[in-house]
Amino acid sequence: MKINCFNKSRKTIRKKEDKWYFLIYSAWNLQTLSAYKTVLKINSKWDVLNLAGNKKFDNYNFYLKRVEVIYQWNGDGEPEIPTINKNTGEITDWKEQKGTE
Repeated sequence: MKINCFNKSRKTIRKKEDKWYFLIYSAWNLQTLSAYKTVLKINSKWDVLNLAGNKKFDNYNFYLKRVEVIYQWNGDGEPEIPTINKNTGEITDWKEQKGTE
């Protein structure tokens, strides 16, 4: 489910529902001085589990104002995230990866 209203997103975030979330997040790379977008995988405790393709971070903080969209997983179990090209940051075509093209 896409949570596309920012106020609704804030309410959902404050509730800390027992769900998994994916965020598309605009960030700034201080080494290259360039902006990039990444996907955060967050559990029900709002711990960031994966950032930009399975890189694990402990106590990673992010700013809500940089969140572009939030997706909430309504299925059973832990959701899969698409493969992310480590060189370009591009998400692999999800349909191609799942064989549903």
